[in-house]
Amino acid sequence: MRHVYMLQNPVSARDAGGGLNSGFEDVEDIWCAVISNRTSIYSATGQRDMKGNYVLRTRFRSDLSAGQALYDTVKQRRFIIDHVVDENERGEYALLTVRLN
Repeated sequence: MRHVYMLQNPVSARDAGGGLNSGFEDVEDIWCAVISNRTSIYSATGQRDMKGNYVLRTRFRSDLSAGQALYDTVKQRRFIIDHVVDENERGEYALLTVRLN
């Protein structure tokens, strides 16, 4: 596992005007390996739906869930976790399906 990402939880708060501000708070660094990527996902009408879809492999953690983010501090980009799957159902490795934010 060669890539280190900052695991982030989504947070939201109200501003002075009552509007909702959302963002992410840092949890911990995790190491991942990039298994595969697809460059574009198209909708039925032919328009590009997402920039990219990546599958990452990491050590299993019970606190990983959809909606969290992984922040790449080197390239300064954020991935949103869509799915978390226990790879071998033994709690050793997890496969994360993520997309660019």
